[in-house]
Amino acid sequence: MNACDREPATAMRGDETELYRQLQPRLLAVLRWAVSAREQTLEDACSFAWVQLIRYQPDRGSGVLGWLYVTARREALRLIAIEARTPTLEPAGDHHLIAFRTPAEEGSRERAREALGALPERQRRLLALKAGGFSYSEIAALEGISWRTVDRQLIRARTHLAAGEGGEP
Repeated sequence: MNACDREPATAMRGDETELYRQLQPRLLAVLRWAVSAREQTLEDACSFAWVQLIRYQPDRGSGVLGWLYVTARREALRLIAIEARTPTLEPAGDHHLIAFRTPAEEGSRERAREALGALPERQRRLLALKAGGFSYSEIAALEGISWRTVDRQLIRARTHLAAGEGGEP
C-alpha cells in the first residue's frame, strides 16, 4: 500500500528531529546523484519527503531512508516536469525588460529580448505590469488610461511578440 493511500497519522513519534539530522545529508546526496535538477528543486523535493514522513509516519526500520528517497525522487521528477512547462520571468539586461523563457526554449532568449526591446515603451510598460500580476483595472488606474486602452495595447504587444516582429505595425 502506498503511503499516500493511507490516512495521515495522528501524532508524531518524537524521533523526527534526530532522523532529520542523521538522514537529511544522505538523502540530499543520493537525490543529487539520481536526479539532475537545480539545487533548489532537490531541496524542495527533500522537504516534501520530510513533510510526508511527518504526515504519514511510516515504519522506522532500516528502510526509512529508502522511503524518503522514493518520495523525494517522485516529487523532484514532478517539480522538474512543472518547471519544464512553466515560463519564468527574468530581467533582460539593463533595460529592465522581461524576457520569457522555458528551459526547452533556451535559444530563444536573445530573440525574446530583441522583440521586447523593439516594442514601444508603453506596450513594454503595460506588459511588465501585467506580468507582475496587476489586473487590467489596476494597470488602467496606475497609468491613468482606460481599461480598453490597456486591453488594446496588450493585444498589440502580444501579437507583435508572437509574430516575432516586436515593433510598430
